[in-house]
Amino acid sequence: MYHCLEGKSVSFLITCLFAALVWIVSISSIAFSYPVSSDSNRIFQEKLEKNVCDWKLIPRKRELKREPDGVEIYQFDREPIGNRRVLLLVHGLMGEHKEVFRWGKVANYFVENEDFDKNFKIYFARYNSKIALDDVKPHFKQAVLKLCEEAQGKPIHVMALSLGGNIVQDAMTDKETNNAIAYFFSLGTPFHGSPLFARDWMLYSMAKNHSFPWIRYDLCLSYDLYFSRHKNLQKDLKWDNIDNSIPTIGTFKGWIPSIISGDLSPKTTSNPELIDINETLLPSKDKFILYGGYIVSPYIKSGAQSWWMNTARFPVKLVRTNIPFHIGREHPVLRALNHEMGLAITANNDHELLVSHGKTKKKRVRYIFGLNDGITPLASALYLREKHFDPVAITEEGELDEVKQQVDVRKARVFRDVDHLTFIDGYRPIFESKFLKDELHPEDGKQIIFQWMLSDLLDTCKPAKQASSGTEDELSSNIQK
Repeated sequence: MYHCLEGKSVSFLITCLFAALVWIVSISSIAFSYPVSSDSNRIFQEKLEKNVCDWKLIPRKRELKREPDGVEIYQFDREPIGNRRVLLLVHGLMGEHKEVFRWGKVANYFVENEDFDKNFKIYFARYNSKIALDDVKPHFKQAVLKLCEEAQGKPIHVMALSLGGNIVQDAMTDKETNNAIAYFFSLGTPFHGSPLFARDWMLYSMAKNHSFPWIRYDLCLSYDLYFSRHKNLQKDLKWDNIDNSIPTIGTFKGWIPSIISGDLSPKTTSNPELIDINETLLPSKDKFILYGGYIVSPYIKSGAQSWWMNTARFPVKLVRTNIPFHIGREHPVLRALNHEMGLAITANNDHELLVSHGKTKKKRVRYIFGLNDGITPLASALYLREKHFDPVAITEEGELDEVKQQVDVRKARVFRDVDHLTFIDGYRPIFESKFLKDELHPEDGKQIIFQWMLSDLLDTCKPAKQASSGTEDELSSNIQK
């Protein structure tokens, strides 16, 4: 019995091998009859790589020490973009050397929302923030067009902080780049520049506003030492003098001319390059969603501050601002800069001005730039037009209701008691609530700053009829006019 089974097993095995051989030959003939194109295979592979691993992930901290090469694009995760939109986050000054380019809190808050995750994929732009805007512009344009291609030709959304917004604005003066951007979210961008970056203006103001010589020289020396590493800001982002506020002083110098000296006049101090960018027909401002803020200080109301009030505040200011300022803490530094910008001596200081805000009246304007976030004056962050600076723009908190009628962008929001970095780190002063109210639209309630940003971002994905706009209809009609 055993031997009979063995013989049957061998014959069965031979039959199976023969059948397998016939199957292999037939499959091979079919394969050769219908060859797969090498081009098709390559295109398939490219698509696969493009959707999954074409863009690098955020580099580690030690890799961020090197300077960027042009404009580098990174993705937040390796999930394919599919039919989602591109959200490009553009950092501000020195963000290229920080973890997640300082967008960590914002990005993590966004991706935790299901609606956001269905509609957007996050990318980051990394560039050298210490070089001129003109050197960054062509690289940024290429990055935007490449990301637009990534999104199957759909225009992308861009959100930028501070200096990053100026790069986006400059790039959007190019028609092709402008068409590739659907919406531009700006956070504290100085569209008209800032007095802070006008060296001679700030040195003169600090020298005149402080009685004690050691305070003058301490501030002026600290100012020069810092901006010696950021000359591009003083070239590209100094005030464009849209309000004719730069005074005509001429040459000046202090006891130590190597620290305090300069030539202050509109001709030597204003920023004609920024004027040229703002006068171009592009970009269309109906794509702009602007966020501005200001720090609560004594300079958000008209009238000079009394000596005894300043003396009473000094101990608090010393502990809360002055000491942390000298050890480089960011938010105290912004409060100190807010103070100096609010005290800037202007051509309009202490003059009787005819100011038209609904009705004609005369008032004494003392603090032209009191409403600022430590870097950007509020009027500059809201990208107000020249006619709204006649003779000055927003000089005090009580005028914010009238500003709502002046904005000519898609949407503008203003937040009280926030500084330049609150938009990316959520910082709030001690004892202050994290829930913020939009001072231009108080009827919209209160939310944390990241939720405001997320809501406005998702609002752009809704059909026109569903998009939240009571104000947007008014703004659209203003734009058409």
